[in-house]
Amino acid sequence: MFQKLRKVRSRSIVVMHDFFIDRIVRLNDFNPLISEINAKAGVGGGSIRDIEQSDIKGGNAVNIAYALAKLGAKISLITVADNLGKTILQRTFSSFANKKLFINDGKQGYTISFELEKNGRKTNVMVSDVGDAGNFGAGKLCRNELNAIKHASAVAIANWASNVGGTELALKAFKNANKNALCFLDPADISTRKDEFMRCLETLSGNIDVLSVNENECRLIMETMHLQPLPLNYSNDDIIAAAKTLSSKLSIGVDVHTPIGSASSNGKETVFVRSFDVNVVITTGAGDVWDAADIVGYLCGLTPNERLIFANACAAYYISKIEVPTLNQTAKFLKSREAR
Repeated sequence: MFQKLRKVRSRSIVVMHDFFIDRIVRLNDFNPLISEINAKAGVGGGSIRDIEQSDIKGGNAVNIAYALAKLGAKISLITVADNLGKTILQRTFSSFANKKLFINDGKQGYTISFELEKNGRKTNVMVSDVGDAGNFGAGKLCRNELNAIKHASAVAIANWASNVGGTELALKAFKNANKNALCFLDPADISTRKDEFMRCLETLSGNIDVLSVNENECRLIMETMHLQPLPLNYSNDDIIAAAKTLSSKLSIGVDVHTPIGSASSNGKETVFVRSFDVNVVITTGAGDVWDAADIVGYLCGLTPNERLIFANACAAYYISKIEVPTLNQTAKFLKSREAR
């Protein structure tokens, strides 16, 4: 598998469009914080201390691009940021030789991500100001951006849900891509735009190769299509059935990534691989790392089973170490698992 993955160095990938500055807030339980906020507000304000927090670069597109670069791919990132954001992005990608940053002037997004345990699983709830990423349409793709798209091995659109111009952006990007390029879409949380997203998929019909979703997004799409949705307490077989049903109905490749495992389907054949059992330190950004590895797997000709193992391994490494892995680190991680 890793012999095939060495080909990633010759692959170029364009990713767009969102960049966020994320504040991670770690809680054991949300309710005490709400009670303390209400109590402080009731007496005119005050401070609530000893809440663990950290700031990280964020945004699905930026996270995917960064993970791709760590895995050895050539990347072009198309996004929007102000002077502070540009400085953060330039510093973030400074160690990578094979990268191009197309940064439109504007305001990046900001997110507060509450990470806590619910029903025995680590989860995160994000409160966001999407900034100018909320209206990033086809007009943002000018000559230089379109030239990068034309010569790319893959074009990835992330966080359609936060972008009112997401459909026109995706259509222009995918239509201008090389005929052999992989066109990959991860919409993010579509809960407030479910019907519109179905119209988006109709518009993109024939121009999209892979739809990547998590369990919640999968459920929302199935509900909107009046299909039996993925249960809240889902099993491996439920994930397999959901991926196969969606791929068959939508006539595109569908990849579903969840905390318990991931599935990939072309409508006829469906593969499922369990997640690795690791100590979860962070959940925010895990899906982005998974997407990056999934894209690399496609471009390097991995089998569906190999691709899911690789993507699951990269995501497991990240959530247990708060670090995006390189190919070598992922190989060592998998070898350590085989030795157990």
